[in-house]
Amino acid sequence: MRCIKLIKVRRIIRISLDFMEGEVTGRAKKDRIMIDEKFVLNSLKTRIKVADREIEVRVPSYLDYFILKVVSGRASDARDIATLVWKNGLPKRLKERVKEIMPYPEVFREKLRESILPTIKDKRFLHSWRGTFMITELNEEIKKQIIEKLSKLNF
Repeated sequence: MRCIKLIKVRRIIRISLDFMEGEVTGRAKKDRIMIDEKFVLNSLKTRIKVADREIEVRVPSYLDYFILKVVSGRASDARDIATLVWKNGLPKRLKERVKEIMPYPEVFREKLRESILPTIKDKRFLHSWRGTFMITELNEEIKKQIIEKLSKLNF
């Protein structure tokens, strides 16, 4: 199930939430992440307003969220991943967790190498990032450090 909500913060922003049970699936058959007990136990509970009601939802841990973002592999995910790595570093136990929750762990490596890294390496990436987040704090040197960290991941 998908929920889309428009929120006004200086301009109108479209927020979408996907609700899935048991696993998160992508477009390809192998794009699967299992929602195991650790996924649930390590998540945080928060309340969000949907229409005229408030509902409680779980927000994945940084580790699981990072995996979800890589496997999704869209340009918007690459911008988010760059920001996450810049501000929080790489999640600990990443390789082990990928193996725990992905029936096809090679998908993580493929998405990282074929989608996320090329998007971040693109010469237009900084312009895209700044247009999305509306600040200029991220620069070429920081971008280079992010690429180095992501490139060192061995999967």
